[in-house]
Amino acid sequence: MSTTKPLSRGLEMYQYRLEAVADTDRLTRAVGTLGQFVNAYELHFEADAIEAEIVDAANVLAGGVSIPVEYETDHEAVTIAVEHDDFDRGIIGIDNPKTQKLTLRDGEDEFLVTAGSGGNHVPLADPHSLREMGEPDEFEYPTTVTAPASRFKAAVGGVAGPSSQPVRLSTTDDWVDVATRVDGDWYTFDLDGTATVDGPDAAACYSCDYLTDIAAGLSPRAEVTLRFGDNYPLRVETEHMWFTLAPNLEEADS
Repeated sequence: MSTTKPLSRGLEMYQYRLEAVADTDRLTRAVGTLGQFVNAYELHFEADAIEAEIVDAANVLAGGVSIPVEYETDHEAVTIAVEHDDFDRGIIGIDNPKTQKLTLRDGEDEFLVTAGSGGNHVPLADPHSLREMGEPDEFEYPTTVTAPASRFKAAVGGVAGPSSQPVRLSTTDDWVDVATRVDGDWYTFDLDGTATVDGPDAAACYSCDYLTDIAAGLSPRAEVTLRFGDNYPLRVETEHMWFTLAPNLEEADS
């Protein structure tokens, strides 16, 4: 049965015991992606997943990940905070191809990550030390594109290679292009007929660095949904990740 423990101030709030088992690939991918954008974040232990949501310091990107878990103890709906570098070292330092267990014990200011006979201690952060996040704006996106994440990753990587200029995402007659400027000309990769488009033709530009980091975090086995419009933010969604990226209006107007 799920229960929620009362919270007090600082590290005294950590009063619970949990043992949660996560798939190593999903865990490391999610944590690595969060660390591209923020230095610390909260982890919410929900009924069947660890949830984390972020907003980067520049307020250009909001996002979230969901890491499926199975509990070896009764589930308790609790929230902890971690510094990214501490958590990343804790899980990357264990060589196990299948699963890792996160164990949180009553009153301790750290938790244990184990796999097989190996284990690492990860210190907890004070959640009150994290930057407060506002709620991202909600949009009615006019155009929706669905495609294999592997193809989207390849297209973003293809245009990011020769240029760090903003990336333009556009649809024309159900065809999807990812492009950037190289020496004044557009350098384009398309989604090779693998995408489906619902909505009117649209075009918008986005930061190459942010888009590259988003694409890198997507599982190549996933299906990705892109929601956008003319100069709209870009919403990127897979089963276990989502991101909203502000448009680059200066490039779009040039």
